[in-house]
Amino acid sequence: MARRIGLLGGTFDPVHAGHLDLARTCAQRLALDEVRLLPARTPPHKDGPHAGAHDRYAMVALAVDGERRLFPDARELRREGKSYTVETLRALTEELPEAELFFLAGADSLRDLGSWREPEEILSLAVFVAVDRSGVSFAQAAAPHAEAVASGRVILIEHEPPPFSSTRLRELLAAGRPLPEGAVEPAVARYIEKTGLYRPESPGSSP
Repeated sequence: MARRIGLLGGTFDPVHAGHLDLARTCAQRLALDEVRLLPARTPPHKDGPHAGAHDRYAMVALAVDGERRLFPDARELRREGKSYTVETLRALTEELPEAELFFLAGADSLRDLGSWREPEEILSLAVFVAVDRSGVSFAQAAAPHAEAVASGRVILIEHEPPPFSSTRLRELLAAGRPLPEGAVEPAVARYIEKTGLYRPESPGSSP
């Protein structure tokens, strides 16, 4: 039987409970053998990350340490230029030709998929799994992809994620305020404290 591999991309700046909850939920509901968390070097649709590549990968590795099915993957950090999903999927398809790939994302990513590089190729290389996100209508997000939904190339998962965002966590840290309980894994919290990431005086690490 082909291995079922989930792929969760993002800046993970920092990685938080919402990311891990999405990965665990998809792993359970879709019977995935593993989920790889892939920090982006330079995301095409966002401003550059606040923390450098080394720190963001380190935080992801700490966050999933000891998890049975979650693993860090640094391939997008090693690749120069913008981190396009279609390039990552092509590389993994070549590397793991027998695997079935599932690209995990929030419903807002499905809504915006038409603006991504080669969206049809993305849907041919992996099953696109869209998880509910507050403020985004599943019907609206899925409307342009009705055929892919019908064929099973797009899967919609209803799930209430923890109410955390990397932006809000960075704002709290910059203001010298504590993070909400459970927002990040304890090892990640210790790493942020040790390195001074996101504090006003912290220049961050170079990519």
